[in-house]
Parts: sequence; C-alpha cells; structure tokens
Amino acid sequence: YRISQTYSQGLAVGGNPVFRLPSSLNNANLKPEITTSVEGGLEMKFLKNRAGFDVTLYSSTSKNQILPITVSPTTLYSSKWVNAGEISNKGIELTLSGTPVQLKDFSWDLGLTWARNRNKVVSLPEGIKSILHATFYSSGNSRVFLESKVGEPFSAIYATKIATDSKGRRIVRDANSSNPGTWLPAEKPEFIGSVLPNWTAGLFNNFNYKSFNLSFLLDMQNGGVVFLRGYQTALYAGTMQETVEGGIRENGIVLDGVHENGEKNTINLDAKTYSRLKRRTPGDHTVFDASFIKLREVSLGYDLPNKFIKKSFFAGAKISIVGRNLAILKRNTPQGYDPESVGNTSGNLQGREYGQLPGARSIGFNLSLSF
Repeated sequence: YRISQTYSQGLAVGGNPVFRLPSSLNNANLKPEITTSVEGGLEMKFLKNRAGFDVTLYSSTSKNQILPITVSPTTLYSSKWVNAGEISNKGIELTLSGTPVQLKDFSWDLGLTWARNRNKVVSLPEGIKSILHATFYSSGNSRVFLESKVGEPFSAIYATKIATDSKGRRIVRDANSSNPGTWLPAEKPEFIGSVLPNWTAGLFNNFNYKSFNLSFLLDMQNGGVVFLRGYQTALYAGTMQETVEGGIRENGIVLDGVHENGEKNTINLDAKTYSRLKRRTPGDHTVFDASFIKLREVSLGYDLPNKFIKKSFFAGAKISIVGRNLAILKRNTPQGYDPESVGNTSGNLQGREYGQLPGARSIGFNLSLSF
C-alpha cells in the first residue's frame, strides 16, 4: 500500500459513492528496508550465584528506511514516501544482580538494569537536507517542529528561542514596536534536543522475612525532550498555577531583559498579554526535559502456612497487594504532565503532547496457587 496509488472510500453524496486519492504520494520504486547489526555480550555469576552481571554491546545500521517527506502542496499531496538514507544505532545494555544479605529468616535481593543508545542520521537521499516529520506549533516567527538532519539524532525537536544580545541578555521589544514589552524571537529555529533519552534504568529490590515478601521497582530516564502543547493552552486559559503567582493578575509583570538598544526593559504587561505571549512566542519555553524517576511498583505478599492448605490439592498459596504507577518522584515537566506518557508515542511522530489525560495509579490483590 506504499507502492501503488489506491483510492479510499468516503461518505456517499446523494446516494452516489465517493472515492478519493490519499494525501501522501506512494512510490513504485521503493526498496526494502535493510538492517545490519552486530551484537556481543558476556554473562557471569560469582559467590555461588549471589552476584552477577550481564552486559551486551550492539551496533546496527539501517538503510533504505521507508519514511514520508514533506512536499509542496502544489503537487496536490502533503508528503511522499521515499527510502530515507542511512541511520545508525549503537548502544549498551547492562544488568547487575545480587543478594547482599542472605540469612536464615531474611534475605535481600536487588537488580539494576541500565541501557544507553546513540542514534544518528548518517545520510539522506540525494538532494534532501532534512526530513520534516511534523510541525508541532507555528505562529509568526515562532515554530516548534520535529525534524531529522544528517549528523543529528533521528527525530529531534527544533524551536525558536528568545533572541539575545552579545552579552547573553534576553531582548524585549521596545515601546515603538508591535507587541511592546514582549520577547523578541530569534531569527532561526535551533536544535533543542532529541526525543530519545540519554539512558534509561530500573532498580528492583526484594525483601523476604519468613513468610512475608516486600518488593519495589524504580524506573528512571535521563534526557530526551518533549513538547507540551496542552501546557501552552493551559497558560492561555489561565489554568496553570504560574498564571497567578507573584500577583501577576493584579499587577502585571515586567519581563527580565533589555531592548535592542541595550536599555533595561521597564514595560509592564498585563496577565492576559503575558499568558498569550507564553502560548504564542517563542516556541522553546514549552519544550521540557523528559527526565524522570518513578515508583513503578510496590508489592507486599504473604505465604499462607501449610496448615491452611495441607488438605487441599495445592502445594502453596500466596496473597499479595500490588500497587503500580504509584508516584513520580522527580520530573522536570510542569505539575500534571507525565514526561513518559507524552514522550513515547508510536511511530516517528514522538515527543509531542496535546491534552493528555491525568495519569492513574492502580492497586490490586493477587492470589497465587502452586501445585
């Protein structure tokens, strides 16, 4: 369905069937994607299996990846499908496990997983400098978009920043310009970051005391960026906490910056203008670091004594209470925005949030029976 042009059926008009061509131009000359990879690993155990590690190194190269690229609307299409050059992935996966304490009635087991991947666009088809995957936001000179360029990570976010002078001070429009007292956007968008994390990790702990068992799992991510369009809209609507802080609704705000002539800004903005400013321009203030630490799961269990099951068909029984997605212990996104759920959408369109639902924690009970 990416090789030949096919019609899709629309809603009938006056009882007559309607068919239309897709908005993306298919390509009869597409080649199969080819990925070549090399992987090596080592697993070792020590101290009668009380300590060990498992490490894996890998390198893969993908060629002829099938991706849509943006084309001029004058072609009657919004994009076309091409084989998109070469992309490399190199990384390491590490697992550490151990039992620091092993006593008659008490034991402590732990495990740590850590993974890091480095992704880079090696080349693109001849004549193509970059692949624009999506425009997240565009208003005047302010833009936020997802793009892949040679030498950069695949699927990176670019955005317009606030213009600065030679001393690094933010520039604010003067009284004689349009929108006085507001930030001046830079002329060109800049690389903000990859939607992919620098590394991910998980820490598992399990404690056993006689018939009781307690375990918990921490999940971690370092790096990656995410664009929060819902946050933009919440600022505009005045529903974020920061729209009432510092008495801004009563007194307004003077942005910290200088005019293009170097004079310190003294223009006061009312709350409505300021909120609209943060929604519209510049674009990078709604792109956040997607790092987090989460309490992913906690479980408390109890093995029923043999006297309760010795007359049954079961060899053992265990009851547990399990909680999942319990808390975000650390994040760099605003309150109410989960960096994980917005940063890992499927396909190439990643790193965008738009009105996500609040995250939910779950608590349940387990009954495990063994024969």
